Amino acid sequence: MLWQGRGVTVSLKLLNPPVVGENISFNVVITNNEAAPKQLKKHVNAQNKEYNRNPTGTFWEAHDDVKIGPNETVTVKHEITFKEYMLKEAADVFLVNLAVVIEDVKSQEKVLASEEFNIRNPTLNVQIQNESSVKINAAQVATVTFVNPFNTAVSGELTISGSGLLEEKAKMRIYHGKQNSIVKKNPIMNPGFYNNKGTLYITVIKIGENISFNVVITNNEAAPKQLKKHVNAQNKEYNRNPTGTFWEAHDDVKIGPNETVTVKHEITFKEYMLKEAADVFLVNLAVVIEDVKSQEKVLASEEFNIRNPTLNVQIQNESSVKINAAQVATVTFVNPFNTAVSGELTISGSGLLEEKAKMRVTIQPRETMKKPIDFTPRMAGSKMLSANLVLTNPPTILHGFTTINVQGS
Repeated sequence: MLWQGRGVTVSLKLLNPPVVGENISFNVVITNNEAAPKQLKKHVNAQNKEYNRNPTGTFWEAHDDVKIGPNETVTVKHEITFKEYMLKEAADVFLVNLAVVIEDVKSQEKVLASEEFNIRNPTLNVQIQNESSVKINAAQVATVTFVNPFNTAVSGELTISGSGLLEEKAKMRIYHGKQNSIVKKNPIMNPGFYNNKGTLYITVIKIGENISFNVVITNNEAAPKQLKKHVNAQNKEYNRNPTGTFWEAHDDVKIGPNETVTVKHEITFKEYMLKEAADVFLVNLAVVIEDVKSQEKVLASEEFNIRNPTLNVQIQNESSVKINAAQVATVTFVNPFNTAVSGELTISGSGLLEEKAKMRVTIQPRETMKKPIDFTPRMAGSKMLSANLVLTNPPTILHGFTTINVQGS
């Protein structure tokens, strides 16, 4: 983004798209627009930001004096190492705000330039052998693949889970000794449900819909039983710490000899929606069946993600985007909720938009929102146009982006 004062122009240019594990390299370009030399002070800093745009603190900064001649342009290269920018807490995506302030010592004029960009973590690849011929109760093999992009060895715990696929979560410690080394793990799974005393059946959950599930209880003995059923649901953080029970149900169940009883439950969207905006949230659903006479207890549980819908970002004539030529992007969102939603839509793109485009939006139930965004690319190369929609009711954060190859003139 280019910012121009009366005497000085300054811009920030990312040299490469930021990739987790690699250094962030960028240039500060300063131009003296006057026919006299200048003594300048340069202040550069970088901050992590949350998606509600609140900064979480400066993690890198640099301060220098710069002498610049009449009508001269000076380029200063900076590099932020991975060690300097990596987060202290695990995250899927994090937002970085990069800013430079140039101060004219004599006139005290100050000029600011800034850029915001995402750094995304690499992903795990999960593949199934003979995917088209998976059958119930037949052994299968899945392969989890990960390429270590970091310059140092990494270690951690890999967990594989699947409702109706694995009897229990497969957990293993992993160690990557070298950069670009590949780890492949092959958990064996057997599609089917295992616990014949208490089982949870859950379908795929979409945000805005109710969570519907069955508790299936089987009496394996030739005598009737009096049971107590306790079911609850908790939100959990990705470090597996529960954040509290948001729904529960308690019932008495009478079951005959060798009988199977199915009890349906439904958790409404109003009951499970988070009080704070989040991209993805994890739900732990558990049932405890207690035999009143023997006091035997049986537990079944499932963990699953509920993901927010995404924003769709499309470019007109995507294959022919050229520098300094006006373009139009369209941000599309279909409201999946049963109520109207409102919030702030923000569109940003380094080298594409001179400043962020922000607008308030209200979308009716099941309505499709389409917002055209005019922009003119100022830099050639691979650029990312990103959109964020922060809804206030329900509290939800939606993301979308597209990568554009801007051709030179």
